[in-house]
Amino acid sequence: MTCEADERLLPLALEEFSENRVLIASDYPHFDSEYPGTVHELKERSDISDKQKQKILCENAKDFLRM
Repeated sequence: MTCEADERLLPLALEEFSENRVLIASDYPHFDSEYPGTVHELKERSDISDKQKQKILCENAKDFLRM
């Protein structure tokens, strides 16, 4: 599952689907993209933990790609 950096219900999604299964959506640039601030926007969120941010931005993709 992927998410946008500004997903309002992201904390709930992480609870329901597991923080180990969510990746950052990276199909930008498109009309509603926050590019180039997408990563920064996610990192600045206060409603998810630093561990969850690291998983979404890096670790889950590495696991998915078996790197």
